Amino acid sequence: MFAIRRIIPGLMFCFVAMLAGAQESFTGVQVDAGKVVKQQLYEDSTEACGPASMINVLRFGTPELQKVFNALVGNDDRMRLRYVIDRYFKNKNSVVFPRAKRFGHTGVMAKDLENAFNDLLKENNLESVSRLELNRQAGEADREFLQRVYGKLQRSLENGVPPIIQLRSYAVMPEQEGSVNMEWRAMNNHYVVVTRVPKELRKQDMGFTFDAIDSNGGRLVSGYVFGEKHLPFRAEKGTTDPARVEWLSGRPFLLVKAPGVVSLQPRKAKWKHRVIVTLSEVIGSF
Repeated sequence: MFAIRRIIPGLMFCFVAMLAGAQESFTGVQVDAGKVVKQQLYEDSTEACGPASMINVLRFGTPELQKVFNALVGNDDRMRLRYVIDRYFKNKNSVVFPRAKRFGHTGVMAKDLENAFNDLLKENNLESVSRLELNRQAGEADREFLQRVYGKLQRSLENGVPPIIQLRSYAVMPEQEGSVNMEWRAMNNHYVVVTRVPKELRKQDMGFTFDAIDSNGGRLVSGYVFGEKHLPFRAEKGTTDPARVEWLSGRPFLLVKAPGVVSLQPRKAKWKHRVIVTLSEVIGSF
């Protein structure tokens, strides 16, 4: 019994030490779950995840970004969100759909979200953010691809700017009801704000975990980014010209598992359909 009693405290010490090491092995920002801005505060549309994500970056980013958040017009988050949408989205034309505004019934395109964010930052004399399409580059090996995408997220967090990522779900479904021919279909898009990633990738890592803010319900969620090793798929390249949507084949994007992001689940998909989620674009400070 004496030996067991001596061993157990030792094991507990090792366990606590491991936890402490784990806590120090991430790059991220502090988030108060009770202060997350929910997209549902904008009652005119259900597709306000882009503007809400932008405000959450301000609220939990650098002190300079937090100062901008505190200066937004409005006495509460509902008024702040409406102000941001009215000023930077509904009164500005889209670069993707020039005859439409940046904010519409289908939400916000990533390029328009980048422009809206930079309009706000410019007014406050802060450095601009950048948008990157995250499809695999020509000749890029699996490890290089994973390291590059991870590096962009980690760098933005190091700079105190939680990056906004666009997640897109796709499903293999019949071309039409009852058809035996199958096709890839674009399903749902959603923006979340990444708040934590590992400080580094180990050689044996096939992917990496992340924590994020989901404005849909104001939830804190977690996920896993990884590269598909075997099964090919098709997905859309970032859309900047609606008349020329480009589909990429093979394994063109990193995939994501994020069960907590419920808005990505296609409603029409059944258990027998193959469903994937891609990490398609990111907006941040690189």
